[in-house]
Amino acid sequence: MAKWWTPDDVVFVDQIPLGGTGKMQKNLLRDAYCNHLLTPT
Repeated sequence: MAKWWTPDDVVFVDQIPLGGTGKMQKNLLRDAYCNHLLTPT
């Protein structure tokens, strides 16, 4: 498996933001977790 196919990290959330049509709002997820890998754990 190529290295770029594997995710860098997995984040489990309690609730996924959905739009009016029931689709995931990926832009809100990106905004909320864009600095996730930059913060020390």
